[in-house]
Amino acid sequence: MRTLQQQQQQDVQAMQQPLGSVAKLVASGIREVPPMFRVKSKIQQGYCTTNACNDDDDDEESTIPVIDFAGFHLTERRPLILQQIRRASKDWGFFQIINHGVPPALLNDILHTHKEFFEMPLEEQMKYYSKDTNAPFKFSVVPLLPPHLIQPWKDGLTVIYSKGMDTTNWPTKPTTFVDVTLRYNEAVNVLKRELLGALSESLGLQSSFIDDLCGEFQKSNSNYYPPCPEPQYAFGA
Repeated sequence: MRTLQQQQQQDVQAMQQPLGSVAKLVASGIREVPPMFRVKSKIQQGYCTTNACNDDDDDEESTIPVIDFAGFHLTERRPLILQQIRRASKDWGFFQIINHGVPPALLNDILHTHKEFFEMPLEEQMKYYSKDTNAPFKFSVVPLLPPHLIQPWKDGLTVIYSKGMDTTNWPTKPTTFVDVTLRYNEAVNVLKRELLGALSESLGLQSSFIDDLCGEFQKSNSNYYPPCPEPQYAFGA
């Protein structure tokens, strides 16, 4: 009789074969979440803590900080935003920003364009499949996590962006893919530099300090979540 770990190993191996994806798994008509994706509770494998996963906890302290980035370059707004960033980074380690300057139309374009890619025939998507974690562009089906960890229920696209990067081998379908993906990453690059500058300033450092440490590296992920037969037993990313 196979153990859960053996079953997960077999599932991972199967999913890493050509033409494997969560979307294909769903299309096969499964009615249960396979063991490699299945969680028994929200608090599992260290992905979240008791407080963060408590649905009944409406405490303000358990709410992810949301920071309004509008007016960051204005003298009267900048100190407040820097203070909020410092507090959120210290207390939470992450935060959400709104009014960040990336045009809503561009956000809409990237969502629709990448959704079109994920909904193309799997044979077309798999042309860009790679296990190489350093590939500048790749389609991925299952993260290469150790078998004892639960896999997220998603397919994904990863772009490691750099200015002037070669897009020769990028998808030609949908036809807007290259243009929209580049424009989105360029806009995010501007925002990244502003945020890293704000983080540096909030620590009392020169605004370029963290940006200089990070260099040009920028990675973006697009995640696609096919319908799940038992969403209460799966998680995304």
